[in-house]
Amino acid sequence: MRSMPRASVKPTLHPTLAAWFAQRFPGGYSDIQRRALPSTLAGRHTLILAPTGSGKTLAAFLSVLSSLAREADTKAGLPNAVRTVYVSPLQSLSRDIHWNLSAPLAAINATLPASRQIRMDVHTGDTDISERGRQQRRRPHLLLTTPESLTALLSQVGWADGFAPRTVIVDEIHSFAAFKRGVLLSVALERLAARAQANLQRIGLSATVSPISEVSRLLCGAQECDVAQVDLRKSHRLEIAPLKDETVLIAAGYATYRVAFEVADLVTAAQCSLVFCTTRCAMGDIRSRKTVTLRAAAVCVLQSRNRPRAGPGPRVRRGR
Repeated sequence: MRSMPRASVKPTLHPTLAAWFAQRFPGGYSDIQRRALPSTLAGRHTLILAPTGSGKTLAAFLSVLSSLAREADTKAGLPNAVRTVYVSPLQSLSRDIHWNLSAPLAAINATLPASRQIRMDVHTGDTDISERGRQQRRRPHLLLTTPESLTALLSQVGWADGFAPRTVIVDEIHSFAAFKRGVLLSVALERLAARAQANLQRIGLSATVSPISEVSRLLCGAQECDVAQVDLRKSHRLEIAPLKDETVLIAAGYATYRVAFEVADLVTAAQCSLVFCTTRCAMGDIRSRKTVTLRAAAVCVLQSRNRPRAGPGPRVRRGR
């Protein structure tokens, strides 16, 4: 295990990807990206540790997308096989990554003929039969999946020649470390490595890992593993906002109106807010008050009963 110091990143990304990144992030690389990219671009096993929102996931995928783009530019092009596998503990993470990678992948594919474009697909237990058949015929070069679905694919005759992996990315790797899924993940990684034509690069991502040595062993076994890390400590501030002295309260009973004005003031003063309520009707009462404006807030309703509801997904990401 080797810790990576902060380093300046040389412009070794594929030109199209580098141009997209410069336009999308004019401020340049984040701290964790500066630390991780020298290792990931060099093809070394890397454990990337950084808080949520620091850019660690993109740090892993920048090297992957760059490698795929360079291979697509060659005369032979990409094979009809999986080149990179992204493994996450949750199906929803795979769908989020698919959405987040759509823009850089579209920028790269715009410069390539249709026959050479990079394919990306999500394969989980929810993938329907027709989609699975299409993926088996036209294998994705970038496969987003879970350990269970990956294990199933590696065991299917139709996918016997479907993997020629160069890189595997394991997201939220700490979630696998203490449970049986970690064993399943380890076996799947070794099965992938057995199908690789060269040494399979392994990249792990996490915001909360301890001890680091054990997680790096889960990822890489006895092999050398670089560790790119930024400060994982987070600062928290807890404040209690009591009702104002002049607040008029009703005589008895629960009423959301008791806190409506205070919620409005707190939401207005903050850039982003999470409003928690115990019931859906209470949340509806607050939203219906003309004194409360939630234009820049994300509202999370905690219900006393567990009812499945469709997630907002892309609408929340677009600020709607």
